[in-house]
Amino acid sequence: MGTSLLNQYKASYADSTDFSVNALSLSDALVALASAHRGEPTIIQKTAEGIAVAMPDPAIGLKTIVTDTSAETAGCKATPYTIDSVKNGEKVWFTAIPTDDFVFVGWYLDNELLSTETSYEGTISYSGLTPTILVYEARFEHV
Repeated sequence: MGTSLLNQYKASYADSTDFSVNALSLSDALVALASAHRGEPTIIQKTAEGIAVAMPDPAIGLKTIVTDTSAETAGCKATPYTIDSVKNGEKVWFTAIPTDDFVFVGWYLDNELLSTETSYEGTISYSGLTPTILVYEARFEHV
């Protein structure tokens, strides 16, 4: 469990009711306020900032994909195929398996090259607050 610094936002409505939420940003507060109260607020104001709130660690999953469909069709593989639950900071071994017609180019996450080795030990790193699935790409080139 981590700690996040949130802001407090207070919304006033035409029916003279007020409602407060803690959120990272004004846009997050608007989403929370829309689901908590009917109608649009007449005014929204930030009433406090830097409120330390204990936040549960988000659920993180991962999967690997072979980005070139012709490489996948030819039998190139990437493992592990999926992991339903990993923790931030956890180490995971990734393995790319080329075929005779393809060479391995590299492991990518969000289009960023992580390694050019077929066997790669990566450390899970995710700073978001919402659950996610990290997609690791194994890229191959035809020879």
